Amino acid sequence: MGSILSDKQFFRLNRQYLINFSAVKEVEHYFGRKLFVKLTVPTEEKLLIGKDKTAMFLNWLEER
Repeated sequence: MGSILSDKQFFRLNRQYLINFSAVKEVEHYFGRKLFVKLTVPTEEKLLIGKDKTAMFLNWLEER
């Protein structure tokens, strides 16, 4: 059986990325009400959160 990750510590950005709260360096507004997430570790592509997940992501950040 696999372990379940905490919803308070981890957020699924998309199918490729599951990020930890401590890895979030900054968040910027992007075109079309999307968010651009910068992590403390470099990534090859831009990590964007679509407008459908924007409110959920911002709530996740505020719960700290």
